[in-house]
Amino acid sequence: MDAKNCPVCGWDITGGGVKVQVGGTETTVCSDECAKEAESTLSRNMDVIQRVYQAFNQADYPAVLESFAPTIEWVAAEHSPLSDRSPYRGIADVREGVFVRIAANFERLVVHVDEIFAAGERVVALGFYEWARRANGKSFRAQVAHIWTLADGKVVKFQQYVDTYQLAEASKND
Repeated sequence: MDAKNCPVCGWDITGGGVKVQVGGTETTVCSDECAKEAESTLSRNMDVIQRVYQAFNQADYPAVLESFAPTIEWVAAEHSPLSDRSPYRGIADVREGVFVRIAANFERLVVHVDEIFAAGERVVALGFYEWARRANGKSFRAQVAHIWTLADGKVVKFQQYVDTYQLAEASKND
């Protein structure tokens, strides 16, 4: 029999384990105690990321940064406008390299989340960016996937995947 480790405590799951549903995602843990912890952690992680998107869409970048651990690692999608210094490490690096640049270059940038689900310490969001560039006034929309990794209720890593063709098109004639 193949042993699978409990995502909450790390122990081997035996006898099929206990299935937990949180945010539309089913996870198997080793016991009822770990099921309660998983439900609590997954729910808390989903709440953190939903608050991050609410703050981001209001351009409240200080509130977004409050959700990050001091050692956050921010990985921008390859070939995206912010990939030149990626990965960003630490809050100051993310603030200056990501959010200051977003504020300077975009008249409007929002994330529309179509789906969001939790899996262990990760939260995955699928949707699209909608933005208008300051330099040329062009408005665009691009598909996006974000993977957030959390520990103790704080974001420790962000990984972005985005339709970089749309980003390139929006940047023409800047």
